[in-house]
Amino acid sequence: MAAIMLPAVLTMGEASAALERLQQAIAADAAPVLDAAALRTLDSSAVAVLLECRRLARAAGKPLQLVAA
Repeated sequence: MAAIMLPAVLTMGEASAALERLQQAIAADAAPVLDAAALRTLDSSAVAVLLECRRLARAAGKPLQLVAA
């Protein structure tokens, strides 16, 4: 499957919606790859979103890769 693109803006205001979308994409992919190439504006909530993505992948027994960080 294609890489899962992170949004250009990932701050507190976007974190919940982004996490919901990422959660669905991670669930649908056997070996999810998050692509951060588009990410331009972020705050500490972006780190929390990425950590939750890692937790979700681990709980499902899947590897998770982050590229273009």
